[in-house]
Amino acid sequence: MTAVTEDARGEARAQREAAYVEAGLWDDERLGWLAYRVAREFPDREFLCIDDLRLTYGEFTSWATAIAADLVARGVRRGDRVLVQLPNRVEALLAQVAAFRIGAVSVPVVPIYREHEMSHIVADCRPVAVIAGEDTATRQPCAEFDRHLAGAGLDGTVRYVVGEASVPGWAPFPRRPDGPQDDTGLPNPSNRRRARSSCTRRAPPRRRRA
Repeated sequence: MTAVTEDARGEARAQREAAYVEAGLWDDERLGWLAYRVAREFPDREFLCIDDLRLTYGEFTSWATAIAADLVARGVRRGDRVLVQLPNRVEALLAQVAAFRIGAVSVPVVPIYREHEMSHIVADCRPVAVIAGEDTATRQPCAEFDRHLAGAGLDGTVRYVVGEASVPGWAPFPRRPDGPQDDTGLPNPSNRRRARSSCTRRAPPRRRRA
């Protein structure tokens, strides 16, 4: 049996990508640019509303830019994994967009996963940065992550805590900036095409069986 070389794999991948583009399934827009493109066109249009918090597209991307800049300043680079375990709150979405903006890999994890699952996830994905919530009545996420990261030999991992608490070894999640933030100095997003959802395209009509 002939071994498949890396060159052959690369050629096959390039052919598949070209076929997706020709079929209109992929385009050249990168995930890290999506929110920013809309913000340039409609900066003052409301983007989201969560409880009493309302953000326009411009305000949201400015906040994401501040987070992205902080990640870069702390050593996070393109291709690095940023693990996020938060409930449904704006910081979870901001962290994902910030990671996309600098070409990092967002690793969102549902909050119901506890120590058993998280120990495997941390060891497998080996995150360069972790974003977690503050302590609750039933859980201490930061302490749990400290144990998982130490067990995986990842003591140098960047750590952010979302909330009002001050946790030793954990940086506070970047606050909402007072004004617009310039993202021109940030690294370019990864060269990953955005796959259009095929379910949004009209499917061909089914044929009835005779």
